[in-house]
Amino acid sequence: MKKEERYFAYAKERFVRLQGKGVILTGATGGIGKAAARLLASLHCRLLFLVRNVRAGEELAAQLERTYGVEVKVFPYDSLDREAVSKVLSFLTGEKPYDYFLSIAGIYHQPAKMIDGIEQTFRVNCLASLELILRLSAAYPDMESVQTLSLTYRTKSSYQGKDLSDALSFRKYLASIHSRNKRYGLSKRFLMQALIAARHQGMKIALAHPGVVCTNLFNPKNKAYPRWFYRVAPPLMRVIFMPAEEAALSLLKAAADGSKEGTIVGPGGFLHAWGYPKEYQYRRDILRDTDRIASLLKELMAL
Repeated sequence: MKKEERYFAYAKERFVRLQGKGVILTGATGGIGKAAARLLASLHCRLLFLVRNVRAGEELAAQLERTYGVEVKVFPYDSLDREAVSKVLSFLTGEKPYDYFLSIAGIYHQPAKMIDGIEQTFRVNCLASLELILRLSAAYPDMESVQTLSLTYRTKSSYQGKDLSDALSFRKYLASIHSRNKRYGLSKRFLMQALIAARHQGMKIALAHPGVVCTNLFNPKNKAYPRWFYRVAPPLMRVIFMPAEEAALSLLKAAADGSKEGTIVGPGGFLHAWGYPKEYQYRRDILRDTDRIASLLKELMAL
């Protein structure tokens, strides 16, 4: 059996609960999201892609419909559009209910750019993802949401001594972070804290991370790294890192099994960076200030 075929066989054996379910995905046009879409289609799931690149979404949808005979719909979704979530909810009112939502899309290692007073990494990875999950959960309480995080959610917060008394001061703090890696890590950490707070309020939210994966991030078109990096690193990464299909298994496990309080689903191998999925405890310091961060993020969404 080929390596890729093993992942599909694993999903079919372990995630019977997902068979034939309705699943909404963001990020389905590339990398881990595309791999998750293929795995779900192999389980005969009814799919809805929320994508910015509608053409790429429709091409993938047609391919999956031909291969697996499943229903796949595509709806335009741009996380920087302040009306995007309302448009999605309006569309869903005429749809048969979906069972799961996999939040996968995001940006990484991009230059600083202010959008409505908020740096784009936090706008896309944190605020947009949070708003979509919270509003979907409110409209469809029985839907299970899975948020894709990253090992960088472990990034330590460094706001001690900063004035975070309200949304404006919090926005100023976010704008002061110059490191691209730190912006990305904190966007995932703050999102995770807000979702933990939402889960305490009874929302059905599972947390997952894919591990270390070679995805479209390492495509030179992304310009996330210096030019020399793309000549040296990607070939090595394809050998060392997990393929996207293996990484996507953690997201499917989180959907099928949920995640218990204090746990996250991710690869079970060395440092939780490689391997097949398992549920394990995350660092308890992530619980510090969860309600405070959740409140500040909601204030930012309202600005």
